Amino acid sequence: MFLLGDGEKRAGEIMEEKSRTQQKKEVQALQKLGEELVSLSRDELLTMDLPHELKQAAVDALSMKKFGARKRQLQYIGVLMRKLDPEPIREAMERRNLGRALASQAFKEMEAWREKLLKEDGRAAETFLEQYPDAQRQHLKNLIRNAARDAKSGKPSGTAGRALFRYIRETMEAGGKKEA
Repeated sequence: MFLLGDGEKRAGEIMEEKSRTQQKKEVQALQKLGEELVSLSRDELLTMDLPHELKQAAVDALSMKKFGARKRQLQYIGVLMRKLDPEPIREAMERRNLGRALASQAFKEMEAWREKLLKEDGRAAETFLEQYPDAQRQHLKNLIRNAARDAKSGKPSGTAGRALFRYIRETMEAGGKKEA
């Protein structure tokens, strides 16, 4: 009787072998994921649920400024990534990116509301109050009036404009939005 070598197949057994190109693509994808990890801030890295060795390697890479040292550290992170399941890390990065995108979208919506409230007289305020019934009508109108007065006097984004934006943010984050 003889032993089968690594590349030999038994009768009827189908072995899935990855091509070298596929293996390289997988390694490059893990390397890229490691680079994304290193692009995070130190605090974000420390709060992520990562194996200790990988977390420490990523934190160490943050302090490396010389290109060669950083490149070697990224390769080391890639090696560590090959030893574990990368899916939880990918999912955590996607959640983080989605959270940032949603926050950016919400910020843009708040800015748009401030611009609308300052440009349109009472129509935009009424629309805002319809969508956010918990907002205080009189306080909102006072903030709009003060911000408009600052804008007319030529003050670039004065304290009244910031106060209006803050109130819009607080109202929108309170979540009392009425569905249209």
